[in-house]
Amino acid sequence: MKVLKISDNPPYAHIRVYGCFECECAPEKSDKPYSHLVKGMITGVFTRLFGVEMAAKEIECVAMGGPHCEFEVYPRK
Repeated sequence: MKVLKISDNPPYAHIRVYGCFECECAPEKSDKPYSHLVKGMITGVFTRLFGVEMAAKEIECVAMGGPHCEFEVYPRK
């Protein structure tokens, strides 16, 4: 996992995950992001870190043919 960008005002993070077990084990290529468990874990970590409820969106995914998975983390609306 690599933090590509992080900001506390406003709270935001851009995370890259290499070797995401969840997406690498996908039974076939997906047309949608596949990582729900890892996305939830990232959301929980950054909610605790920033002290505000956060949400995450997978913007690149191994299961969709990408070289790695990437997530944007931002305050939940």
